[in-house]
Amino acid sequence: MSASVYGFYRDQNYVGTHIGNVDNTIANFNLKNFGFRVGGPIIKDKLFFFINAERELRTDPPTGNYSAATQANPANGQSVSQASASDLNTLSSFLMSKYNYNPGPYQGYSLASNSDKFTAKIDWNISQNHRFNIKYNYLKSYRDVPPSGSGSISNRSQTVFGLPFYGSYYRINNNINSFIAELNSTFGPSLPTT
Repeated sequence: MSASVYGFYRDQNYVGTHIGNVDNTIANFNLKNFGFRVGGPIIKDKLFFFINAERELRTDPPTGNYSAATQANPANGQSVSQASASDLNTLSSFLMSKYNYNPGPYQGYSLASNSDKFTAKIDWNISQNHRFNIKYNYLKSYRDVPPSGSGSISNRSQTVFGLPFYGSYYRINNNINSFIAELNSTFGPSLPTT
């Protein structure tokens, strides 16, 4: 039998911030990836199994990672948007009081992208001429996605011109369960069948 366990971690502290004479600020992000695998014979030279499982947990700032303009931190065309904190707070208050809808924050939030993966496989050497395997795949994942930019002149993601509220993002789910069975047979020296 053979087995292994693995893990991987990365965040903004593992990214360089100085290139030549230029300093760059890296927004907070986080990536954790871990899993295991195990496999081996059930019956020597006849029946084998393999299992692999993995989880990935990731958080990232929105593209651009702009902040709202304030008197102390005015729009600069680089990291501070022309959208003012005062206007965004007024809009948020209006949506909550008039429609009982909380649009969420307009800066300082993270977007998630998570996945769970699992694979199990059995290989069976039935005879010298016949082999069979069955495989199961499982995937459960989601990713936070920015509002669509189609039809918009200046895009709907974070830009120097505007900041979307977190509530305008949506989540895409990607879930798969699949079974695959395969029989490989050789009926003669020139007639293989799969």
